[in-house]
Formats: sequence, C-alpha cells, structure tokens
Amino acid sequence: MVARVIIDANIFISYALSPNGSSAIVQAVESIWIEPIQLILPEILISEMRSAVERKPHLRERIPIQDLEDLIEALQAIAIPLYQDRPEIAQVLRDRRDDYLLDAAVHADVDCLVTGDRDLLDIRDQVYRPKIVTVREFLDLFEQMAE
Repeated sequence: MVARVIIDANIFISYALSPNGSSAIVQAVESIWIEPIQLILPEILISEMRSAVERKPHLRERIPIQDLEDLIEALQAIAIPLYQDRPEIAQVLRDRRDDYLLDAAVHADVDCLVTGDRDLLDIRDQVYRPKIVTVREFLDLFEQMAE
C-alpha cells in the first residue's frame, strides 16, 4: 500500500536547518525517498518555504538559498504537484494562513498530513481524513506497516 502524504513546510524547513542529523524530522523527510509514500506537494507550500527563509533573518542566516532550492528540486522530482485554483478557502484554523494546508490535504485526498503546527494538531480529533500526525507518529505508522 502506498500512502498519499503532505508534509508541512515547517517540517521541510526544520530539515533544511539540520539535514545531516539523526532527528525524527530527518528520518521522516528521508523516508519519502525509501518508503511506499506518494508525496503530494502543493505549490503554495513551496512558496511558503521560500517566503519563510527569505523573510525570517534567523532562517536566512542558517539556510543558504541554494540549499533550499536543491531541497525543493529534489522534492519536486519525486512528488505529485498540487495546483489549487481555489479563490476562497474556508477558515477552519485559528491561524488563517494555515487553512490552505488542510484544504490541500482534503482536496488531494491524502491519507496523512504531517505537521508540527499546533493549530492543525489541535483539530486532528475533529478530522477523519486526512489523519493529522506529528513527525514521530508518522514514523511510527510506517514502522507498524513494516511489521
């Protein structure tokens, strides 16, 4: 079984900060190249990654733009792109800027939305599909599938 997954921009940015580590985030991001995962990559998520690094000095100082572009290129090479032509997204979350991610996950019919965003994690008991999980829970799901 291949799982359809969206991974939040905050996970990819955390990965870009420390790509050579052994953290759960590094394991989760690297799993998309080896596990039976179909990564869905909303175009707006790519824009969010670029914007975060460009506008936040602490990220801009620690993540070279070329490293970010290399990561985006690698993700695009394996992912299914998602272009959303939705002018109006229903407001569900406390932080309206994160509504696009839940909308994209529902629109793309993903199995799993991996995030560290508290707003998304706080509503996960109210959402049947997609399953909203932390990085650790995502890794545990694939560990269980391998058994």
